Amino acid sequence: MSLPHFRYRSRPAKVANSVMNEGTLVIPMIETLEALELVEEIAAVEGVDPLLIGTNDLTAEMGISGDYDNPGPTEAYEKIIAACKKAGIWVGVRGLHSYLDLVQKFCEMGADGDGCH
Repeated sequence: MSLPHFRYRSRPAKVANSVMNEGTLVIPMIETLEALELVEEIAAVEGVDPLLIGTNDLTAEMGISGDYDNPGPTEAYEKIIAACKKAGIWVGVRGLHSYLDLVQKFCEMGADGDGCH
């Protein structure tokens, strides 16, 4: 295998695969109602590193696209954050760069990413 990770030097697959697997993050995004329903199971999968919340897609799935004042996004965040805390993994906020008040709110609820620290 000749990849940039190995400075384009050939490495046997046995060596390359273990190095690549060790350096790979598995980061599911919760952005559908089905994923929200299964979030505890998703967060508990061995090898999942953090979860990210796709806020815009999730609100669109809820039929309230961009309506962040609706209780739906907050309830979803509560459920996702609780699942991540239970699994001992990080949870990131996505899609809210223009809504710093919401980022702060979700960080105070326990989210870990996008300006929480």
